[in-house]
Amino acid sequence: MYCMIMEEKKLYFSAHELKCIKKAKSVIAADITQHLSIEKLALHVGINSYKLKYGFRKLYGTSIYQFLLQSRIKQAKRLLHNPTLQVKVVAMQCGFKNVQHFITCFKKVEKITPGQFQKKQFEKFLKCK
Repeated sequence: MYCMIMEEKKLYFSAHELKCIKKAKSVIAADITQHLSIEKLALHVGINSYKLKYGFRKLYGTSIYQFLLQSRIKQAKRLLHNPTLQVKVVAMQCGFKNVQHFITCFKKVEKITPGQFQKKQFEKFLKCK
């Protein structure tokens, strides 16, 4: 049994493959701090790594790495609303291996550093009081 996931390009994946790809997304979203390789993730969900990478991109329009990065940045933004949390603590709680990598990734996505973002959020909070 095969399921079509993108009509215009007629890309087909079996129901099992589709289920595995969706499970991989759930595994990543459930714990953004884990550092699973694509190969280990593929093994965990029961699909080969090529089909996982290819299928994930076709199904969700982004790579596994970009999905993980966006999930981590989204969580970091939530945590940075707390003005007492240090940036390095936020980095570790979001699964970044070191604070410099976190700052670089955050700035690339948000166009400002995590510290600047945190300061802006605190200033917005003060204006609302």
